[in-house]
Amino acid sequence: MKHRPASRRLPAVLLVPLLWPLGGCQSSVLEVGSRKQFFIDDHLIESSQGISRRLQQPIKHPRNPVLAGVPKGEPLWESDMDIYFPSVIFDREAGLFKMWYGLWERNRRDEDSVLAYATSRDGITWEKPELGLFHYRGTRRNNLVMDHNGLCCGVFKDRQEEDPAKRYKMLFMCSDSYKVCAAFSDDGVHWKRYKAGAPVISQFPDGHFADSHMVAYWDPGLSRYVAILRQRTRSGKSRHKTPAQAESRDFVNWTPPRPLLRAEEADGRYRQFYNMEVMLYEGMRLGFTTVFAHGSREDQPFDRGSIQLTYSRGGRRWERWKGRVFLPVSEQPGDFDWGMVYMAQAPVVVGDEIYLYYAGHGHDHRHHLPPGARQLKGGVGLTKLRLDGFVAVEPTVPEEQGSLTTKSFRMWGEKLQINASAPEGPLTVEILDGASRPIPGFSRQDCDPFSGDRVRHTVTWQGKAGLQGLKGKTVRLKFYLVRARLYSFRFQ
Repeated sequence: MKHRPASRRLPAVLLVPLLWPLGGCQSSVLEVGSRKQFFIDDHLIESSQGISRRLQQPIKHPRNPVLAGVPKGEPLWESDMDIYFPSVIFDREAGLFKMWYGLWERNRRDEDSVLAYATSRDGITWEKPELGLFHYRGTRRNNLVMDHNGLCCGVFKDRQEEDPAKRYKMLFMCSDSYKVCAAFSDDGVHWKRYKAGAPVISQFPDGHFADSHMVAYWDPGLSRYVAILRQRTRSGKSRHKTPAQAESRDFVNWTPPRPLLRAEEADGRYRQFYNMEVMLYEGMRLGFTTVFAHGSREDQPFDRGSIQLTYSRGGRRWERWKGRVFLPVSEQPGDFDWGMVYMAQAPVVVGDEIYLYYAGHGHDHRHHLPPGARQLKGGVGLTKLRLDGFVAVEPTVPEEQGSLTTKSFRMWGEKLQINASAPEGPLTVEILDGASRPIPGFSRQDCDPFSGDRVRHTVTWQGKAGLQGLKGKTVRLKFYLVRARLYSFRFQ
């Protein structure tokens, strides 16, 4: 995959700076270890000059949709069914990408939906195995793994589970109740419902849940399973929707869900945070929530939903890049993703890229087609992002130098590695002591300038990379950038 090169004038879509603290206040010493450090928030940033933090956007695959919905009139059992809320993993043991996706027949009840299964060797070309488990729409020659309540299923492979029969786990919508049930499987195909479909989450503080994707994952930082559901809340006469989080030690006894995101006035009257998928990434939790229409029905006749980025360091308190679109809908009427996009659970790291799958819909939330379109389209799309490439720091004015100083942290490791794009650079780094003075031998003048585009570049000073003499000391890093983007750094 080719990434957009840094140019003298950066693409307008990337020029969306946030307001964030720029000051010289002292901070406590951070422990960063060997884990990658990002600029998604200002957790690491002590001060800066002429630098902005920019939300990046992934690039949609030219062969999208990689799994297309079957149009009306086709002689196939799944014709004219909408695809909703995929879950995707790469199964290292099998060497396969695996996908579970909901199929919903329009004008039918949510509980009449089904869950289908597909596999891929490369993540782009997908196959639908004939499983023969359920008779549906006149045939058993299908790829179904559930014959009802398949719309909102969240599936993952639990690598820390010791019982092989529970290696695959699922949360799904209970019949007719909009409550949450659980199921287990040893292969991801043959599923056994917990207590024959009895709810595992049924006590909801406000409104009802479970008519959107039910995300499930094991959070090693919390040592708990986490479920992300949707909650409906009321504020006066308005009704809002927001993701909510429940936790469990055993996947069947859950805490009451609590809301995670709060709508603000700038989000408009018809504010809906429809779902939130979560990616565990280098100690952080990255979320992807579909946000629906702003303004009034008169101002905006179509309810279209694009994806915003959220994040959490501790796993319980979530923040949002307010008003910034991470994955947009298509602006071309007739495209499969013109009306709505929902991220799949969860993005997958593949080499030096991140594969982000999403369900796309060619109609809006009320099933209205755009002007000129005659047929409902949908499917699963693929979009790609460079490794660590969610947010970059870069000069506010590309041609002018900007600088960023980190907070104090305890040095670990023997080399400094950065992920940066600086084809027209340069990018240099100096290491500061506790009094913010350049350490001899590690000043900006000693640093060998970096120009290029690499996800792993080892920084050197006078041709040497070794930091052995600094290990255990309290230091800061100061980055100098010209026409460059910095995505992350780490010590090794």
